[in-house]
Amino acid sequence: VFFLLAICFYKVPTSNYLCQNTQIIPHLFIFLPQNSCQQANSVVILSHDSEDADAVGSSFAMRLALLGMGKEVKCIFSDEPEERIKFLGDDYTVFDENDIPKADLCLCLDCGDIKRIGKRKALFEVAEKTACIDHHFTNVGFCDADYIDAKAPATGEILYNLFTEMSI
Repeated sequence: VFFLLAICFYKVPTSNYLCQNTQIIPHLFIFLPQNSCQQANSVVILSHDSEDADAVGSSFAMRLALLGMGKEVKCIFSDEPEERIKFLGDDYTVFDENDIPKADLCLCLDCGDIKRIGKRKALFEVAEKTACIDHHFTNVGFCDADYIDAKAPATGEILYNLFTEMSI
């Protein structure tokens, strides 16, 4: 059972929630199914192929937040980030199709469709639960739980508001 604030609506026929532009960002634990973030010990973070600054920055920010909660977290990118955004950090692994770790939770950031994660779909498929936080209005709602704010200019802003609400 998913619990969200009344500002969200149920997407039929799947069991995903899509939140439209909101002023109140729900607590991550409320957003995810059956408190899967609290229960997850291992989390894999994915974003779209050919990661841009929003995808990389959001992944690193979420990684730090989850590490602060005592989670084992891996950011797995499709390729090395572009030179111009490498200053954001190096806490990532480039996908190796011979290394498919099973995670309790696969968290997709800044990604509107499973096709956009490319070969890393194997990581998504072995995870116990999946969730997505995104700002693209074209998001197809492909995870167990989806938080989409199409009015946000970037996923990084959604995370900033979420972390501010959570006081982290």
